Amino acid sequence: ADERGLPIPWVALSGLAGDPTDRDTLWAVSDSYLAQAYAYRIDVDSHPAVIEKRLAIGGFDFDLEGIVARREGGFWLASEGRTNVGSSRPNLLIRASGSGAVLETVPLPPSLVAQATSSGFEGVTVTGSAAKGDETVWAVIQREWADDPPGFVKLARYEVAARRWTFARYPLDA
Repeated sequence: ADERGLPIPWVALSGLAGDPTDRDTLWAVSDSYLAQAYAYRIDVDSHPAVIEKRLAIGGFDFDLEGIVARREGGFWLASEGRTNVGSSRPNLLIRASGSGAVLETVPLPPSLVAQATSSGFEGVTVTGSAAKGDETVWAVIQREWADDPPGFVKLARYEVAARRWTFARYPLDA
């Protein structure tokens, strides 16, 4: 419920992930249908599951397609970019605080952006931890880009401490 005790509204959820510290909690994100991007805390121990909290993520034009809760708190989010004429929304990894404040945005390298098509980031996860210095964010590009052979998409790896991107191609299932 919100601060007035009313149910928290939601539409067009596009990402879902477990909480690393609470097995009864999932996190979801809103898709670009809404002008304001949100993360939702969902209690899955309730039947039916209940959205307990809604966090505004920045005040920017994000198309959130993935969320992962960090061990240290806060989130990594994937925002899908647009390449259509008149749009300036890039594909971004977003590090946000537990309250939804944007702490960092990480764009793709310009040489890769030059190959973008109409699809971009579609999911995100994280391995390692900031405390150990091995936090690595993984994201996937939804469809082939101009430099990909047919039937292959990119997996993106971002090493946080080194601020380094690497990429691999992954074959799609028929």
